[in-house]
Formats: sequence, structure tokens, C-alpha cells
Amino acid sequence: MQPPNSDELKTLRRIHLRTLTDATVSHKILAWFEDLNQPPITDKRIWWQCQTVFKEAFDNVIDHAHKDLPLDTPIEIEAVRTVHQIELRIWDFGPPL
Repeated sequence: MQPPNSDELKTLRRIHLRTLTDATVSHKILAWFEDLNQPPITDKRIWWQCQTVFKEAFDNVIDHAHKDLPLDTPIEIEAVRTVHQIELRIWDFGPPL
């Protein structure tokens, strides 16, 4: 396997969001995540899978890490898209396990 060249590692999009611990904002965070899909990923199935992973990760923070925390507890999200990958980072403020 060849190491990636610099064009493959080039950041196409980087987006950041700070939101609250509120499951009712799911549609808003998915709309925010849609901004990462520029230029559009041509394989719709891959983009659907990315959205599913993102939604599951967000829901896990709310359901587990932020369980019993106030709704105003922040969640930080960053997504970075390169030519061949999407990196998703979510920082929760729940107690360590």
C-alpha cells in the first residue's frame, strides 16, 4: 500500500459546532453536518452511512455520557473532510468512566 500523497490529505471542509445536550436538536445537527458534503459525495450510500454514524455518535453522548446532566451541558463537534475520509470528533462533558 502506498502512503497517501499530499492531495489526498488536503482538508476539503472543516466544520465546528457547539450545541446542548438536547435530543430534540437532532434535525438541526444533521442539517449542520450536511455542510460537510460540499462538494457532494457522489455515492449517496456512503453519505447516508456517514450521516448514520454521526447521528449515532451524537445520540450516544446524550443517552450515555450526558445521562442525568442538565440540558445546557455543552457538546462540541468537529468534522473534517479530506479526499478519502471524514474525521468526526465529539467532546462530551460527562463524567469519565
